[in-house]
Amino acid sequence: MSAGISGESLMEAILNQFHDVLTPGMNPQVCRSYRNVVREFFEICEITSINQLDLTKASEFDPLFIKYIEYQKKERQVKFKTIERKFSALGKFFSFLVRYDYITIDPVSSFREWYMQEYKDDETEMRMLPEPKEVKMILRSCTKIKDFFMILFLAKTGARRQEVIDADIADLNFEKKIWYVKPHAKRTGKKVPLDDELIEVARKYFKTRTDDCPALFIGKYKRRINKDRLREDLTDIFRKAGMYKDGGKLEERLTPHCFRHFQNTQLDLKGLPKGFLKEIRGDQREKGDSCERYIHYNEKNLVKVCNQYKITLIGKSMRLPRK
Repeated sequence: MSAGISGESLMEAILNQFHDVLTPGMNPQVCRSYRNVVREFFEICEITSINQLDLTKASEFDPLFIKYIEYQKKERQVKFKTIERKFSALGKFFSFLVRYDYITIDPVSSFREWYMQEYKDDETEMRMLPEPKEVKMILRSCTKIKDFFMILFLAKTGARRQEVIDADIADLNFEKKIWYVKPHAKRTGKKVPLDDELIEVARKYFKTRTDDCPALFIGKYKRRINKDRLREDLTDIFRKAGMYKDGGKLEERLTPHCFRHFQNTQLDLKGLPKGFLKEIRGDQREKGDSCERYIHYNEKNLVKVCNQYKITLIGKSMRLPRK
């Protein structure tokens, strides 16, 4: 497979092949992110040839991984959770290398199991967890229907930021009251129920759209919103509402991901059965649990249960932005 190709050309060809293997079953942005993590790993550890990764013992990889972690912590000053995510990408890559016979040993899983914990930070900070009245206050402060709908969408669905960015208008089925979430590395369940409040606001939001972009949320230039634009737009709203302290601790900064915690917590407090909560959250089912093989949450019972335990954030008194 590699005959006639050497050095950096081979490494780039392998990276491209890795990306192509990932593409059919993974979100395109996640694929690019994985490839960028691997390229960064090559640069930091000065990997220019695949022969440098064809070692005979898993322990021989330790200096490379330790160098990579030390760089992330000291130079980039990233948190342990970010390093864990990067090692998920490296794990996928090394598994690919073994599968396609470039190397014989996959060292990532053993390194993560035995040594990663040594580098774990003392991360005792908790994310901000808004109360329903605070979410309502933020919604009332919105002057644009797009921002209103986006915050409501995050709070009602508990979706991850990238899932919201990737969503298309066509993914929302108002008749069935289901959002069909696009494939994502962290999501197994791909059907999220929509309640009547969310559908009503969605309809009003769609009436303000004059573009032909398929994306559910668009930015300034009528193109799909990106993660930076989404974060900046919402952070500005949260800051004005007194829910975001610049440079503050996690518990002092409301972020899009906080709404995932909010939705899960509120549904749990309302008594939603754990199985339904797990399905809506999109988590993978437990391996070896034979009971879960026989439990199915179809669209009808997802919507039925969602309506029984729905989180009410608008009510009859709240006025929606017109623009």
